[in-house]
Amino acid sequence: IVTYPVTGGNIYFNKSTGTITDCDQSVTEAVIPEEIEGVPVTGIGGYAFSGCSSLSSIEIPEGVTEIGDSAFVGCNNLNRIIIPESVEEIGNEEFVGCRSLKTAGPIGSGCNYEFGWKEIIPDNAFYGCGIDSIRIPESITKIGKYAFYGCSSLSSITIPQGITEIEDSTFYECYNLSNVTIPESVTAIKSYAFYGC
Repeated sequence: IVTYPVTGGNIYFNKSTGTITDCDQSVTEAVIPEEIEGVPVTGIGGYAFSGCSSLSSIEIPEGVTEIGDSAFVGCNNLNRIIIPESVEEIGNEEFVGCRSLKTAGPIGSGCNYEFGWKEIIPDNAFYGCGIDSIRIPESITKIGKYAFYGCSSLSSITIPQGITEIEDSTFYECYNLSNVTIPESVTAIKSYAFYGC
């Protein structure tokens, strides 16, 4: 395991797997390089930044292909994350409790919120996040249960053509959601999908 200094502390890198595995709780910002000690960074491990309540900004480099389950769960001050287009897989419960999260996207993205999932937004992905607008790519074919549960700042969303079901409690308690565009491809809206909107 290699120690790599960032703002406020260190992150930890497993050279044998190419994965960021952990983070000091004191870290406030992290710009992860494409290589550490000559080894490409290809993954962010499960729970790698979980509970890092001081973390406000993180940039994940091009070349990372996987972000493990719950990598940022409980980062309640995280307000900016850059996810590169190279990311092919993002785990479940990724941003649970990231109440301050407002901005994310591939490098160079001009959208307020644009993310790197290729086909599926996992269950609980943005549970309790502070996001207020989202652009869901046309490539998305499924949005998981509880994906936007409790996103009370979310005001508008367009669901892309190709989605066939809106799962249980997907937008549960999105209190400020006032504009939803649902495509003709949707054939089922499950229980509590828009409860409390």
